[in-house]
Amino acid sequence: MTALREFAFDDLFKLNRMLFDPLTEVYSIAFYALKLFEFPMLNEVAVAPNGQLTGFIMGGRVRNKQWVGDGKDSEKMSSHGHVSALAIDNDFRRLGVGTLLMEGFRVKLEVEREWYIDLFVRCKNQSAIKFYELLGYAKYSILRRYYDDDDGYEMRLPLSQDVDGTCLKGRVNAIDGLYSAGGELVKVLKMLFGMLRDAILNVL
Repeated sequence: MTALREFAFDDLFKLNRMLFDPLTEVYSIAFYALKLFEFPMLNEVAVAPNGQLTGFIMGGRVRNKQWVGDGKDSEKMSSHGHVSALAIDNDFRRLGVGTLLMEGFRVKLEVEREWYIDLFVRCKNQSAIKFYELLGYAKYSILRRYYDDDDGYEMRLPLSQDVDGTCLKGRVNAIDGLYSAGGELVKVLKMLFGMLRDAILNVL
């Protein structure tokens, strides 16, 4: 049975197996070490009965740059949780390890009375997006060229503090609207190109 424990410093040198996936973002040791020292209680590893690391999560608390909500409640302006990295060993995927790590992270942020949790994910990483959506996360905004070779989504999960889902208001519908408009534009362009092609053929 998989167990969770706090991320130890020497675990940084045991992550290679989990970082081979091309869709898993790889950061420097300095990045991981900084997260580990900043928020030790928000970083965990999943461990198999034989002691092998099967997954890890690193995150923190980020100061909000703008008001969340109506701007009248100081707690709404304070901070939110952020998942910086999540990786699962390929041999232990689809066994609930990722869910275990994400739920553990969520519970800790609930205790801290945070407003919401967010994370960034590649637009083309559909399996990860579906996984986060199953956990209750929703696409909030598009991050253009956030990755060297791809755009990204910011996804958010309202916590119990945010009863009305205020952290999702404003831009979540704009994403669907953008893709809907983009799809319609493609249809119009195809129609115009078809008409142009037919006109050229008639002339010839």
